[in-house]
Amino acid sequence: MLLNALPAKVGPCGENGEFHAFVYQSPNFTKPISLKQGKTVERDDFVFTDWL
Repeated sequence: MLLNALPAKVGPCGENGEFHAFVYQSPNFTKPISLKQGKTVERDDFVFTDWL
């Protein structure tokens, strides 16, 4: 259902930078992965955020 709901110009695999996911906490992990948000920049109509 999610893939069908995406706009036609969005690549379902995110190969054009549409979206990315990262799991930092899960019942399968012994502890959450500690993250700190870094700098966010906009470049060529894309937004990038560093995570430290």
